[in-house]
Amino acid sequence: MVIDVGANEGQYGQELRRAGYRAHIASFEPMAAAFAALETICSSDSRWMTYRIALGSAEGTSTLHVTKNSASSSVLPMLPLHVRCAPDSAVLGDEDITIRRLDGLVDSLLTGHTSPFLKADVQGYELEVMLGAGSRLAVFSGLELELSFVPLYRGSALITDILDFTRSAGYDLVGLTPGLADDRSGMLLQADGLFVRRDLIPELLQ
Repeated sequence: MVIDVGANEGQYGQELRRAGYRAHIASFEPMAAAFAALETICSSDSRWMTYRIALGSAEGTSTLHVTKNSASSSVLPMLPLHVRCAPDSAVLGDEDITIRRLDGLVDSLLTGHTSPFLKADVQGYELEVMLGAGSRLAVFSGLELELSFVPLYRGSALITDILDFTRSAGYDLVGLTPGLADDRSGMLLQADGLFVRRDLIPELLQ
């Protein structure tokens, strides 16, 4: 089972299917337009479930800042550097959304699944998703998280914060895929990090 947080229009799930992954996906996306596109894409896939909610550290409601490209939308305010490097990420409007904690959902989602994986691409809110998993974070074999090297959203966690948290939770970084870069300076601003639960790494190295 893959828990896909910040699914947008289902791009990550489609990548999994193209790569040959045929097991279950649970995608979470709070934005109305993106969720409608997501539902259309996976409507004929019986092993792909969708939920129109966001995940975070505290349950309640919040405001989603919706961007032109939709994929950069976040509950956190966007900083000017992000817009300069990616003009399509400019905010066009706001939506009210519902936020749930993952620890209240994980047991029902993962019933019958022995090796779950958590992906979170939530535009600076990744640490909040993991905090919302509480002690249940430890059930995941691996994590894929978007990591920011510099502030792109006000109040977002940076890569050093994520590394400190994942290490303390028992996960080690095993891979990086470059993401957004500043064309002016060539500086890498974001990357996707792949983490594996520490007790599983010796098996991977055999």
